[in-house]
Amino acid sequence: MKYTCLETALAEIDSEDRFFQLLPGRVDPLLMRSVARIGVVEPIHLQLRPAMRAGEEPLAPHYRPVTGFRRLQAAAAAGLSHIPAMILPGDWDDLQVYRWLVQLKAALRPFSPLEASHAIAVLSGAFSLGMEEILRAWFPLMGLAPNPKLFGLYAPLRLLEPELQAALAADELGIETAGTLAAAEPAERLAFWHLNKTLRLGKNRQREFWLLLSDIARMKATTLPGLLEEPACMSLFDEQALTPSQKADRFKSLLMQWRYPEYSATLARFEELLRAAKLPPELHLRPTPWFAGETYTIDLSFSTPAEYTARLETLQEMLARGLVDQLTELT
Repeated sequence: MKYTCLETALAEIDSEDRFFQLLPGRVDPLLMRSVARIGVVEPIHLQLRPAMRAGEEPLAPHYRPVTGFRRLQAAAAAGLSHIPAMILPGDWDDLQVYRWLVQLKAALRPFSPLEASHAIAVLSGAFSLGMEEILRAWFPLMGLAPNPKLFGLYAPLRLLEPELQAALAADELGIETAGTLAAAEPAERLAFWHLNKTLRLGKNRQREFWLLLSDIARMKATTLPGLLEEPACMSLFDEQALTPSQKADRFKSLLMQWRYPEYSATLARFEELLRAAKLPPELHLRPTPWFAGETYTIDLSFSTPAEYTARLETLQEMLARGLVDQLTELT
């Protein structure tokens, strides 16, 4: 494979042509400063634009960028007139250039979910390739398993707003939650992300809260933004004395009351009875999950016969006070 290396005038490069850019460009301050001081050191790769028919004026600018979009942006900001570039073979069509680009990037590391999403959009859109061919021929080139589930998960991610894409790239947004958000309305995902920043949810809780909010919004026949604007939510979010973690716990409790009112009422009554029983730390009483069964489980710990007797006396006192009868009524 032969490349042509030359100093290329920025005026001959179509910096607006982003066809081969795998991810939307982001300003890199460090790169900007470096290029302003010492120029572009590593050459970018360019594709010669298709030749015009005989007698017609040649296309200007003459080149499409293939790699080095941030370096190109930094060079323009620094006022450079020329940068080093490698010109790809002129007989390569767009699909050959794209294959070379994918292999070049994947040689360093597998494609990220966002990179895969943008690649899927180009392959299925501009090149009209079907899912089976992309999975069979292109996912391995990206360093990805040819799994249809991955295709379905990654494909819509490019629809996310830049802020959400940045959060996904920084591992602040869970991939499954990101895929679900990409299928939602823009107003809903932005409202949810604002909530996420307010409560500082971890990736596991993001999915939990999204599912609860989506279910409740359907039950109440409202939108997710409308749900979050209800007075009970707004007053909780505005509470200055609570930490984000405390707000998250109280907000989840509120959501559970809305989503599962009967279960929430039963759980509240169970916790009330436990407080009345005043069980010591060495005694643990728990129901079946979601109070689905009719049994309770008691765990107790002791190190002496006297402690064992004390635990039994506590349980007998619960029975004498009618607390056990009240517990059994819950199930």
